[in-house]
Amino acid sequence: TIAGQVAVALENARLFVAERELRGLAITEERARIAREIHDTLAQHFMGILMHLRAMQGSKDAETSEMHRSQAEALAQEGLEEARRSVWNLRPERLERRGLEGAILDEVERLSKRAGLQVDVDVSGDVDAVPAAVAAGLLRITQESLHNTLRHAKARQARVRLHVTADAVELEVRDDGVGFDPRVP
Repeated sequence: TIAGQVAVALENARLFVAERELRGLAITEERARIAREIHDTLAQHFMGILMHLRAMQGSKDAETSEMHRSQAEALAQEGLEEARRSVWNLRPERLERRGLEGAILDEVERLSKRAGLQVDVDVSGDVDAVPAAVAAGLLRITQESLHNTLRHAKARQARVRLHVTADAVELEVRDDGVGFDPRVP
């Protein structure tokens, strides 16, 4: 009996150490993702703003100066939206508190108020059974897809469909935007 209890205690200790190591890896991966996101979005926006402000200072005519000022302002607005979105992505409590469906509905409502995009959401299946890491990925994919719809597609309407079965999760985001030709590089 004592040997069995010792074996269970040793296994519990091993599992505890393994869990701590996995948690550390997850934190490291999340920090790397955040660093990439900051580099890929915010840093580029700031660099673009600086370039336009410097060009504005050096311009000889008012029209060119105004064009650079306008471009800097547009980049600042985009950077602010990216920063807000990045901060929102860091708040898993919304996903935990409202679940995947609620978090998607929150994002849709926020975009509808801010940009006037009409989005229909269709969710079916046992969404609560989706593992937390998968749910976070699905939420980020939905967010990015809807932001791309706003930024590039010039769409007025979009549809988010999330279908969960015992074997798979399907996420589909469609819009009525202009689209693109995949053959054009």
